[in-house]
Amino acid sequence: MTTHENFYRISDYCMTISKNNKVLIYHSILGNGIILDKPSWNKIVTLAQKKIIHINSQTDHSTGIINDLIEKSLLVKKNTKYQYPRLSNWKNGEWINFLVLNVSNCCNMQCRYCFVYNSTKSTIKENKKEHMPLSTAIESVDKFIELFSKNAIKKKNLIRFFGGEPLLNWPIVYSTIEYLKTNYNLDDHKIVIDIVTNGTLITDKIAKYLGDSKIKVGLSLDGVGPDNDINRVMLSGVGSFNKVNEGLLLLKKYNANVVLNATVTTPKFKNLKSLIDFAENNEVKFVNISNAMVTRDIKNTHINSTNFAKIFIDIVNYGSKKGIVVGGMLMRPFLDLFTSRKPSGKFCAGMGRELSVNPDGSIAVCAGLPHLKGSLHCLKSFFTSKEYENVVQRTVSNLDECAGCEIEGLCCGGCAAGTYDQYHHIDKATPYCNLMKTYFRELAFNLLDNHTF
Repeated sequence: MTTHENFYRISDYCMTISKNNKVLIYHSILGNGIILDKPSWNKIVTLAQKKIIHINSQTDHSTGIINDLIEKSLLVKKNTKYQYPRLSNWKNGEWINFLVLNVSNCCNMQCRYCFVYNSTKSTIKENKKEHMPLSTAIESVDKFIELFSKNAIKKKNLIRFFGGEPLLNWPIVYSTIEYLKTNYNLDDHKIVIDIVTNGTLITDKIAKYLGDSKIKVGLSLDGVGPDNDINRVMLSGVGSFNKVNEGLLLLKKYNANVVLNATVTTPKFKNLKSLIDFAENNEVKFVNISNAMVTRDIKNTHINSTNFAKIFIDIVNYGSKKGIVVGGMLMRPFLDLFTSRKPSGKFCAGMGRELSVNPDGSIAVCAGLPHLKGSLHCLKSFFTSKEYENVVQRTVSNLDECAGCEIEGLCCGGCAAGTYDQYHHIDKATPYCNLMKTYFRELAFNLLDNHTF
């Protein structure tokens, strides 16, 4: 007699997607994806319907499958109800494990789609004094490390240099990294450092330091040549591609870890294969694609989301054949199907895990949520505010319209910044909900097409 006999049923959160005699089975809250052939799954369904899920012998092929399904909470005992994760301890900042240092609010570019700085007010001349001083940077990292030392989420702790353009304040970036190296054991504290830059200010000296220090560099590049320059331009109006390319060559000279970050607009979406080729030629292994502009275009013009999902998946497959991982916001729910980490119930770090510090010491949880701000010098009032609680509690089970959704715990309501932009509050799901589900299904179909037993 085995442990897992009788009294098991298919979970209420068990979802399936079928194609080509194969079935993807997953938990809509936990992920826990598994692929079976249809006959095997149909047998499980029949046993469950007859309420006689029973393993007759250890050699029965169903034994291993049933054990796997039980372990993944896809088969549950008769009266089992899934308990949503409940969050606590946020009032002491114990969820924080991501620090963003906006070391400058200036930029030497004027990208046409930029949601932070989209006017001439971002010029270096007008914002000359808006650079973070070293004292603020040091206070930030000290308080951050103190916070995550008692963190409820035991995993890596990320420090990101951001802006504006962070390299406009390179001396502070350099000094802060050196301070961290001198005063903290980065490995013991599981601290990972990265920088997001437009790449136009990289010098040989900067590239060497980033490479030697093993700092991951997120390089903003939307395409090759004109595909980039249509939106990413210098203050003079000249395209940025040539300068970015020069910066990338310097980074690769010193074996820096580079990720390309592309923000895609609808007209250039089909041209991304040339960016994948460019990444391959420059030995870049990761390309992240932000679909913000595409999602906005789909919403405003009723463009067919399924077609765009298929185009995107074609690019994912194209990159895979070249050894390049293509990722992006709309892939998150799908990628979480097979992760081994415990689900957080949140879409991103901006939902309570991120501390974003501005040059003047003001803080926020996300640049896209301007209604929630505080001060680095008074973290307690920030973490105990009703506004911060609302952000932390924007989680699975707290958005009524998401209840029962096929990707409820994988999407968790989607990007709150997109919701705020549309509705001026975050108590609803993302306005791109249908697009998220479309991408998920198309990625599932693609997985089943390529899966072999």
